[in-house]
Amino acid sequence: MNNDTAVAQPRDLPVGPLGRAGLGWFGVGTLVATEAALFSYLLFAYYYTGAAAAPGWLLEPHPVLKLALPNTILLLASSGAAWPVYSSNCAAASRCEPSSAARPAARDA
Repeated sequence: MNNDTAVAQPRDLPVGPLGRAGLGWFGVGTLVATEAALFSYLLFAYYYTGAAAAPGWLLEPHPVLKLALPNTILLLASSGAAWPVYSSNCAAASRCEPSSAARPAARDA
């Protein structure tokens, strides 16, 4: 009976490119693009149905924006307030990547 044993050598996992060259950047970009496409498909279907349907297919001719409008303004204001903070942190670090303390140190094998 042959008793071969494989011993694993622990090594650091390779860290891919960080920042705008990383896969996460393209993943988030793809996510945003697919969500924008889905939203545009929904709007197209809504307006196409409205153009092709008989009059009176909507229950309300105009939606009530009593809650939606203040929430939209709050969302845009919070994004506008967060952007200068992010930009100033990138300018202070002269790049928008995680700090070197967050990366594992390379070990000699």
